[in-house]
Amino acid sequence: MSREYVAYVEGRPTTPTGTWRNWLTLSANETAPVHRPADVAKAPDTEALEAVTHYEVIREFPVAGGPAVVTKLRLRLETGRKHQIRAQTAHAGLPLLGDRPIIRATATTHRTRRGSSSRARPCTRSR
Repeated sequence: MSREYVAYVEGRPTTPTGTWRNWLTLSANETAPVHRPADVAKAPDTEALEAVTHYEVIREFPVAGGPAVVTKLRLRLETGRKHQIRAQTAHAGLPLLGDRPIIRATATTHRTRRGSSSRARPCTRSR
């Protein structure tokens, strides 16, 4: 089974094809991915998992009024980690088009059905 996706990102990768290999864990409330250096991720007491994504530039679109570029990428996942695509594109300096910055999990809470929390949890999934 092949997991291939198309994504639009802000910016231009340094090379037209490549592979991203990162170690990821999830924040305490599982709303944000957290990158770990390889030496820390391989420690026996960590929950970090390797995430591997191959990318290929399909097309670039200039943004009017400046040097900015939106790039259409073909992504092939070797692994299937939660938030893998958004975490790896953001870590590469190429956030998904329209994606909000990842907010530190410790700085947010989520609203319960009873409305007891004063701050809403940031949306992290596309629907």
